[in-house]
Amino acid sequence: MASPRVRSIADDIVKRIESNEFDFRLPTVSDTVTHYRASRRTIAEVWDVLRARGYTTTRRGVGTYIKKRS
Repeated sequence: MASPRVRSIADDIVKRIESNEFDFRLPTVSDTVTHYRASRRTIAEVWDVLRARGYTTTRRGVGTYIKKRS
């Protein structure tokens, strides 16, 4: 189960996705770490939560992409 911090960041990113703040790709892990002042491990857990919720897909070494929503 995700920590409250991970859920909070994931919820914020979902809001940003739904408001079309991002094109088709999420910012890099490094940029997200800086934005949320969180550890790389925390952001990795956030990415796992977003994937589990069906919002994203990740290509290791390439990036995290937003899935098309119908």
